[in-house]
Amino acid sequence: MAIRGPLTGVRVLDLSQAHAGPIGTQILGDMGAEVIKIESLRGDALRWGPPQLHNNPQIGYYALALNRNKRGITLDLYSPSGKEAFYDLVKVSDVVFDNFRAGSLERMGADYETLSQINPRIICASITGYGPSGPYSHLPSADDIAQAISGMVSLCGEPGGRPMRAPSPFADISSGLFAVIGVLAALHEREHTGRGRKVEVNLLDSCMYVLSNHYQNYFISGRVPQPQGSIHPVDGTFGFHKTKDGYISLMPCWSRIARVISKEWMVDDPRFADLLTRAQHRNELQGEI
Repeated sequence: MAIRGPLTGVRVLDLSQAHAGPIGTQILGDMGAEVIKIESLRGDALRWGPPQLHNNPQIGYYALALNRNKRGITLDLYSPSGKEAFYDLVKVSDVVFDNFRAGSLERMGADYETLSQINPRIICASITGYGPSGPYSHLPSADDIAQAISGMVSLCGEPGGRPMRAPSPFADISSGLFAVIGVLAALHEREHTGRGRKVEVNLLDSCMYVLSNHYQNYFISGRVPQPQGSIHPVDGTFGFHKTKDGYISLMPCWSRIARVISKEWMVDDPRFADLLTRAQHRNELQGEI
């Protein structure tokens, strides 16, 4: 049964594969859009792994996690018949979504400039590694690379440890979300202008955006942010602590935490009186907790 939602009546052609694009089109499908996933003869890079389902060796759990609420077809966009079929779909669709390397769409004849001549209302959303211009634009990328270049991996893990990737593909997920925001804005704009537009998002920018507080801290202080560990870098009362029957996560309110651990005196201690002093004395605070 088709899902009805705020995007019911919107048709999305999904040329993307792996994680960054498919999670974005899946969100559009969750909101009611009709999503048609167009795959090459080789199929999505993650369709057959990792690792395969025990009861169905033809599909991996990644493909299931990122492609619900979609229809699927196979087209060779480099063949005349495949390209003709694709252009016929563009005529009756609203959004084309991809995550190819910069320049790939032009070679395929699937770039916004070409498709807008076929359908002036079409919205083309592209996720690349580094954007359409600049010294890195022609290079391949992946989630871990974007995490590394942005500095995200240097903030993960315990102090003194080696750089550590986020457990989920943070660059892929965030860029997919930002692309969805761009598509929604373009759909709204189209109601007033009658024309579509190009939406461009990249993995590196997306990682940098979600690290904006760390960048701003560096701009102000000049200090390079260090690995965060399991303790919050600002409020020393936040963190994960081992107990006799597992770990506990502590968050505010500070006075309640002090009362629960029978250290009410800490509330009036000038070292722990407010957010600033608790940050300055976070190691002492954590030792008491």
